[in-house]
Amino acid sequence: MTSIAYKLWAKSDPYHPLWCHLLDVAAVAKALLPRFGPLEEMPTEWACYLCALHDIGKADPWFQNKDATLAEALAQLGLKLPERLDTTSSSMLRFRHEARSQGWLLDYLPAQHGWGKSAARVAVHAINGHHGNFGADCYKESDWPVQYATWNPMREQLAQLVWDALQPPPYAPQKFDHAGALGVTLSGLIILADWIASNDSVYPYSDLHGHDDPKAYFAAAQAQARAVVHKMKLDTPAARQLAPQPRFGDVWPDLADSPRPSQSALESEVLAGRAMPGLAIIEAQMGEGKTEGAIYLSECWNAQRGVQGIYFGLPTQATSNQMHGRYAKYLRVRRPGASPRLVHGMAWLVDDVAPATTAQTYGDTEDRLLSREWFRPLRRALLAPDGVGTIDQALLAALHVKFGTLRLLGLRAKVLVIDEAHAYDQYMTTILEQLLKWCRALEIPVILLSATLSAQQKERLVGAYGGDVKALAASAEADYPLLTFVALDGTPRTVPIQRDPSQARELGLKLHYGLLDDTAQIARQALERVADGGCACLLMNTVKGAQQVYEAIADLLKTNEFAAPDVVALLHARFRAQRRQEIEKRVTALFGKDATVDNGQRPRRAILVATQVVEQSLDVDFDFFLTQIAPVDLLLQRSGRLWRHHKHDAARPALDAGPVLEVLLPAAASLKFGVSEKIYARVVLLRTLAALHGRTVLHLPDQFRPLIEAVYGEAIPESEIVPRSEIEAAAHAWQTEQAAARTAANVNLLPDPHPREFHFVGRDKAEAEEGAAKDYLRISTRLGDDSRAALVLSDKRLIALARSSADENKGHKLKPPPRRRLRRLFNHKVNLPKWWLQAAEPATGFEPFFEGQNWLRGHIIVPLRGGEWQAANGAVIRDDAKLGLTYTPAAIADKGEEADAGIIG
Repeated sequence: MTSIAYKLWAKSDPYHPLWCHLLDVAAVAKALLPRFGPLEEMPTEWACYLCALHDIGKADPWFQNKDATLAEALAQLGLKLPERLDTTSSSMLRFRHEARSQGWLLDYLPAQHGWGKSAARVAVHAINGHHGNFGADCYKESDWPVQYATWNPMREQLAQLVWDALQPPPYAPQKFDHAGALGVTLSGLIILADWIASNDSVYPYSDLHGHDDPKAYFAAAQAQARAVVHKMKLDTPAARQLAPQPRFGDVWPDLADSPRPSQSALESEVLAGRAMPGLAIIEAQMGEGKTEGAIYLSECWNAQRGVQGIYFGLPTQATSNQMHGRYAKYLRVRRPGASPRLVHGMAWLVDDVAPATTAQTYGDTEDRLLSREWFRPLRRALLAPDGVGTIDQALLAALHVKFGTLRLLGLRAKVLVIDEAHAYDQYMTTILEQLLKWCRALEIPVILLSATLSAQQKERLVGAYGGDVKALAASAEADYPLLTFVALDGTPRTVPIQRDPSQARELGLKLHYGLLDDTAQIARQALERVADGGCACLLMNTVKGAQQVYEAIADLLKTNEFAAPDVVALLHARFRAQRRQEIEKRVTALFGKDATVDNGQRPRRAILVATQVVEQSLDVDFDFFLTQIAPVDLLLQRSGRLWRHHKHDAARPALDAGPVLEVLLPAAASLKFGVSEKIYARVVLLRTLAALHGRTVLHLPDQFRPLIEAVYGEAIPESEIVPRSEIEAAAHAWQTEQAAARTAANVNLLPDPHPREFHFVGRDKAEAEEGAAKDYLRISTRLGDDSRAALVLSDKRLIALARSSADENKGHKLKPPPRRRLRRLFNHKVNLPKWWLQAAEPATGFEPFFEGQNWLRGHIIVPLRGGEWQAANGAVIRDDAKLGLTYTPAAIADKGEEADAGIIG
């Protein structure tokens, strides 16, 4: 190789030669492949070779002239470079080296190695997307003779150097079995290997500069790559020693003597060899042990596939936090040394943080920021063997987001478990369906859990995974509980679960017409319930509604008409993070499984006013439960917090009456659901009302399926209270909204996986942080998520710390403060409605909002004074210790109410 080719650079700060970087990436890819491969029948050396050549396009005059000092050094060696320009319109800045790599390799692979054009197009398209933009195009300079005479030979020399170091076997594919799956995997592998090899603080490539011989360099690079990948926990974890078809007790020894029926049914399928990796749906009531069953089946599938790991996707941050604790406890016992990563916007409070700096190249400022974020544990959870987080993090894998293929790569090496599969709206369900299509193409096993999945929802999810919906036994749709399996060949099979008579439950139902939004009467009802003892939960559909009822209870207690309960608490997601965590811990301690009246931990008389946070997230138990109307599946979910643990039964008041779910409804003649219609579809509320009207008792689980189908099925049942015309009108409006939601989701979806081609469109914008601002190029997984991630700060030192994130003088080398100071900042994080923050001019003496940068990227800073922020127009944001964040609007119409932020992330 010529001395000039040896001198071409890949990184400028710190300096790193191009030939070294190519071998670095090959070495890292080789260390990653045991975990994230294979790529069909492609030999390991070939996969590494393709990864190495991702930057061959940097052997180009329009890249090598980007650094004036290094360009001058090359000029002194006799290499002619075009004039370096500094304007934003210059060819230097418009040139994209990844596009040059694509164009050159599309000819080189067939000519030099005999590849078919079809296979070559897949590989080079993956290479073109390694900076997240699959539509990147290089500057088409006019001096082609120079390209052929000078630069093509140097590229060939570099490619041969890599070839000699890796020594790949003969391999000349004409096409791939599944081009889409291979392209996505190769793309993700290139991105991850490139990021690790480009991060001098993670992979100190300067330590390797003493090796001038390429083969010696590659040997040293491989040793370093293995150590780095192991340290980052991205290598293959040690597999559990399980039998090929383990029993449930092998995974859960503590539960071996008393498995739940769903767990026994799963075990029978595994032992019979019928539960092969694919899609599994576990439909069973609350408390049936679906989570333990999912972990058991995941361990079985991982053992069969020779991999290890699970990603749990859950509806909310609160459910994620709870699952993180449960799964971490499991891993500590079953796989010592393993620990699940928590991934959502509040994970700073639970997981650690280690942002890093990345090497300097030109024109990729956003790429450096994004790669740095992916080295945080928050992002790395998707790549780590075990992760827990909100479903959003998995859904983003099905969207056109920058580096989205990295998410699919991470999911490929584990089992994806999605809890509460029924709980997602049309927009999210559309994205989930697309994710399932890609999971099927990549052969990623998926387990869906639900207590209340409708037949229509189930058919769509099964169909998305490639299942033959028509082959689902119609008779089995009436069965409940139920297991459904879809093999990779698309064959579906249903397995009814034997019901446990001891779990049969008679749930009383009391409907309160006219109390839906009557704050004073709702407060009175709650106080009356606990007058003679007991713990009551009052669940409101909006944060504002919960705050108003909490204040109404306080006002009633001031009249001395009621004796004050031992505890009156308020829980929703619009408290600052640390405060919310404190409240959640207190609520769990007061009303959890281990708290009893006898041991003094459970209060004799208490009221918890809450929002949807309680619906799915906390293991709490109440004697009384009052809830505003919600879709029937959510009401059934909420009923799971009523008389949840039998150990509390002896101390319950009104024991003879049994558990009673009390539902707050509009006046019978009005059929107006107020602000609840902003949270839930009117047609679903109407059909829920129709399904519940006239009932005084629910027999569970027998009536789970009939109730779900009465609300979500195609047939509209007759009702005494809800005219058919009302339902039809609401259904028409809802269908229009759903069609719009599907259209909105489809705009940003990845294309369907295609076995013959891999072609993603360009995407040059990053995904938004959870709760961050999203413009039309930034993709949200939740339609109508109008919240922003905010840091609400009163301490002047913390405000100054937040401002330091935007220190322009330090550029890309700006390092985050120590973790303890970051934790102090993120203790004040909360999601706020965007309309609270709309370009309001601060009142005199108050600072304006400002955007966090770098390590606070995606967060808006709200600087308070005296616990509040005032706008010039009179609006006030207040941080109240008891109520949480509140908003007093200016003398204009209130924008309305929102669901709890906990339900949207």
